[in-house]
Amino acid sequence: MDMLPETSKMRQNVEEILKAGDRAQALTRQLLTFSRKQVVQPAMIDFNAVILNMQELLGRLVNEDIECVYELEPDPLWIFADPGQVEQIIMNLAVNARDVMPQGGKLLIQTSNVTLENGACEDLEPGPYFQAQVTDTGSGMSEDVKARIFEPFFTTKDRGQGTGLGLSTVYGIVKQYNGRISVASEPGKGSSFTIRFPGFPKPSQVPDSIPSVEPLQKGMETLLVVEDQESLRKMLCDLLRGQGYTVLAAKDGLEALDIFTGNTDKIDLVITDMVMPRLGGAGLARGLREIKPLVKVMFMSGYPDGEAGQGNPIGPETLYLQKPFKSESLFKLVRTAFVHSGSEIQHAR
Repeated sequence: MDMLPETSKMRQNVEEILKAGDRAQALTRQLLTFSRKQVVQPAMIDFNAVILNMQELLGRLVNEDIECVYELEPDPLWIFADPGQVEQIIMNLAVNARDVMPQGGKLLIQTSNVTLENGACEDLEPGPYFQAQVTDTGSGMSEDVKARIFEPFFTTKDRGQGTGLGLSTVYGIVKQYNGRISVASEPGKGSSFTIRFPGFPKPSQVPDSIPSVEPLQKGMETLLVVEDQESLRKMLCDLLRGQGYTVLAAKDGLEALDIFTGNTDKIDLVITDMVMPRLGGAGLARGLREIKPLVKVMFMSGYPDGEAGQGNPIGPETLYLQKPFKSESLFKLVRTAFVHSGSEIQHAR
């Protein structure tokens, strides 16, 4: 799409392809989140800021006959969570509200700081919490539906209209961060979802360990891309060459070792998939270190623990990109590999 001018008639078609890819990515992440297998990067974030940044998107997401109203807490209270997952929460609740208001209505998003006293909520510790409420004027729910609303694959929508993963995904994310979600609803009187996250008065209480790097900064280094899927390997190479890198390619770990052996002093970074035939990413990294102990390696995988549960966990300091990813994430992490000092880069063990 970046190669097409704004006036190109093909651009609209490519944009639709991109949207389809985004939908597939979102569904994949929902499945991973529900199964607690999504790799996340939590940081101190301002929940209100996330909502404000999503206002335009939410306006397009709901129907034109739905009024979106925001009543946000003026004083910030920070939460420790992955920003992308917080966006998932808001989007899923907004889509759920849209679908129960086919004739239009009102979507109200409210945030507030609350302090829970001892015993106020039996499954939450006393202390400060950030509270968000998403309320609709839709059809509401019966007690039977309300009792099952967070079950995976449970849906009241017609066949083909929903996966039944939206609210179970929200439930999984909220629980992951020691928060709680509840729903109040009656038939014909709409629904109100209330979420509470543990709050922090100051963002500095939990430092963000991920350095800030310009996402589209170009480079001149030489990279070795190792990926067994030919179409993905070609796309990665094209994207990285477009950013100024010299790129070599291999279809598996054994071929990568041969290429690296002949270009040891030229290759600045190896970008490798984890699960490949003949030799996977972890084995490749060990072989690379035998040739060059301080080689820089960046991993890619669709599995949360790197190699499908084979004992190669991805730590917070590892250069790691979870599939599916966007080009901006790839460019940012590649540059991160070069702004870190050598001692800060995690190598395969």
